[in-house]
Amino acid sequence: MLYKLLLIEGGGILGVKFLVGLLKLSIEYEKRNIDFLNLFDVFSGVSSGAIIASGLALREKILSNIAKNDDKLMTQILNECGYDKNQYNTIKNKLLNQKMPCSTIIIRFLIYLFRNRINDIFVVNKNKMRITDSRYTDDKYKIFKNYINYDLKDLPKNRYLIIKTFNLLEMNINVFSNFGDNNGNKYSTNIAEIVHWSSNAPTYFPNNGVQIDGGNFISSVYYSEKKLFKENDLIIFSVGSRISKLNLPIEDQNFKWINNVVNIAYNIGKQIDKITNDKYYHLGFDLKKYQLDDCHLIEEIIQVAHEININDAYEFIEKHINNVIDNKNKK
Repeated sequence: MLYKLLLIEGGGILGVKFLVGLLKLSIEYEKRNIDFLNLFDVFSGVSSGAIIASGLALREKILSNIAKNDDKLMTQILNECGYDKNQYNTIKNKLLNQKMPCSTIIIRFLIYLFRNRINDIFVVNKNKMRITDSRYTDDKYKIFKNYINYDLKDLPKNRYLIIKTFNLLEMNINVFSNFGDNNGNKYSTNIAEIVHWSSNAPTYFPNNGVQIDGGNFISSVYYSEKKLFKENDLIIFSVGSRISKLNLPIEDQNFKWINNVVNIAYNIGKQIDKITNDKYYHLGFDLKKYQLDDCHLIEEIIQVAHEININDAYEFIEKHINNVIDNKNKK
């Protein structure tokens, strides 16, 4: 069987750039009355990519919850989408009942989340990574609880979510998913909890003593997805940083080695991409100018992201994903 996978890499606050790229694609498909995210069966992510992937996979539930409980926020999101105010009540009712295409709306909401909520998490001294203050981060954990507090089994039928963490006790990658047998599910199947672990940098969130972010180690490597789907074919559309060299702001000389390990992991990811037989496209972003916690530059980051050319990405999706769906429907 063929699965269409949307893979969101890690990148801290820079995840907002990835969202802008997806927004541009979603708007193009909206012009053709195609709900962009419905082109994909599987959503996978790690670190901030896990926040995005879970939001996309749970889109109907999240927007229904907002329509029911936060009228002010829903009005703001619909305003940013450019809807006429006379349409608001009709749209809210459709979202409440989960009966309308919502790709562009959920992506705009996630951009709002990075802009106004998640960036509070990445509060650091300009020259030094801030050590976790649980009194602070426990409160920010409510971000996950408020919007993605669902179980893996709550996902719609034939839609799959994959979230990855690094297990400190087993010293390997844990995969959490509603597809197949997963070594991570024995720890939890609550999406909010799993995303919290995957986003644990660990300087920004407390962890459970077992699961840690590991974002850069497993961000661009979709070996876990291949192992999970086994003999099934995958078409992978990846969004993320894919940079060749990363320098984390680590001052302690005892931990400088982390940068070397991270960069080796990035290069391994690129090599795996070259040898795979799967159809694969990567919508990449040049992130050399920014750190993963450059919250004070978030508006600049969003503006720069809008300049990315999506033509090749659009052509790949048309050729390898949308056409596959069209041919299947014709049969």
